[in-house]
Amino acid sequence: MLYCPKCAGESSVLRSFDDVRTVSRLRRCKRCGYAFTTTEIINVDMQSFVEVHAQKVKDEQKRGASSMTQDYIDAVGRAYRDRQRSAPCAM
Repeated sequence: MLYCPKCAGESSVLRSFDDVRTVSRLRRCKRCGYAFTTTEIINVDMQSFVEVHAQKVKDEQKRGASSMTQDYIDAVGRAYRDRQRSAPCAM
């Protein structure tokens, strides 16, 4: 539960907007009606992501029905690491 920055009352979510790396939520205070937004940063453990998807590719290849290739998984991992290196630090 998030609280209103104006009166510290409980808030409810009116709308959510998902992005690749963030989730923004429009909220309204139940007490005073003040509307405000919050942004959540999604923290993905890329190593786990790549390992899980690589295993899925291997399993699909064994069944002969692969929708993804290992090259694709490797490319996703490289792109994520490159983006992480170039992203500014948020404090």
